[in-house]
Amino acid sequence: MAGNTPSEEQISMVRLATTNVARKTSEAIRMAYQLSGMDGAYIDHPLSFCMRNAFMLTQYAFMGEVTYQNADHLKYISKL
Repeated sequence: MAGNTPSEEQISMVRLATTNVARKTSEAIRMAYQLSGMDGAYIDHPLSFCMRNAFMLTQYAFMGEVTYQNADHLKYISKL
C-alpha cells in the first residue's frame, strides 16, 4: 500500500485475517487448557491468563462472527 489509503476490500481482508488468527489462537489455547488439567484452571496460572485474554479478543467487535459475514458480503458486492 506504500502510504496510500487502503481500499474497502483491503480493510475487509485485514479484518478477516485478524479474526481468523484470533479464532485459531483461542482454539489452540483452549486445547492446551484442557490438556493442562486442574493446574490451568487456577487464576494465577499463566495458561489461565492466556485463555482469558484469547477468548476476550474473540468477543471484540471487529473479531466476531459478523466479520465473516461482512467479508463475504463485500466480495459479493465487488463482483456485481
